[in-house]
Amino acid sequence: MNWRFWRRKRVELSEAQRAALKRLVAEAKYELIPLKDVLARAEALPAGAAVTVTASPSHGIEATFDLAEALAARGHDVTPHLSAHMIRDRAHLGELLARARAAGITKAFVVGGDAKDRGSELHDGVQLLRAIDESGHPFTEIGVPSYPEGHPDIPDEVLLAALREKQRYAHAMTTQMCFDPAAVAAWLARMRAEGITLPLHLGIPGVAELTKLMTISARIGVADSARYLK
Repeated sequence: MNWRFWRRKRVELSEAQRAALKRLVAEAKYELIPLKDVLARAEALPAGAAVTVTASPSHGIEATFDLAEALAARGHDVTPHLSAHMIRDRAHLGELLARARAAGITKAFVVGGDAKDRGSELHDGVQLLRAIDESGHPFTEIGVPSYPEGHPDIPDEVLLAALREKQRYAHAMTTQMCFDPAAVAAWLARMRAEGITLPLHLGIPGVAELTKLMTISARIGVADSARYLK
């Protein structure tokens, strides 16, 4: 698919649809990966932007907090990812919570994570949420992931049970990257019917080449969205 073909197929939005879209992106969050040149790229962010920082297995959780602290010092509203599989034990968690408190970071996004489970006492997002709650923490908002198209390694019934438990500790959920709005709408209707009442943030990819989006889709297991994108 080339750009000219995309423009020919573009659907013009009504005024009501444009207004709805503006409301959706008015408080958008920008997700950053702690790469070498990320602070230089962060210069393009609006002042005081809401920014999340991923927990990359190849860079370590300390890199997540290094970047989160630097962004907070620049005046951004920062949400670091806390990955259960990248936290050694409760003492390590205590160190990270202390760093967040010292940097004035009041939001967190809690995941199991893509890193290999270290075999510590924190095996998944639910256990990490419980440990954070029991430890005392500086967070006024905690987010958790959700999977409209399922997870490549976790059955749907397990995901639902986990989300019910996470709802006790979290303030919102964010979807895995998805290109099919109908899939998100259908999944959200099911979740509401199951008693999941957390507000939903949509995980939307930024500007990127279609081939790169396809590669990312394959890596994170959103096969249905990959087919939709094709």
